Amino acid sequence: ALLYPTLHQLEQDGYVTGEWEEGEGSHKRKYYTISSKGRKAVAKDEKEWRVFVTNLYKFLQATAE
Repeated sequence: ALLYPTLHQLEQDGYVTGEWEEGEGSHKRKYYTISSKGRKAVAKDEKEWRVFVTNLYKFLQATAE
């Protein structure tokens, strides 16, 4: 429930860009790509991002089980 609001906020702040593409059937999917501003932020705060990604991965693994 937190992933999409976070992605939307990151997009609004310019850290990622989103692009709609055709998915399976008639469903469109939005694909996100990190922007140059996002890359700079990651490089600056790499340690914090690593903790965030690790925790996000653990959360996703827990919900998949």
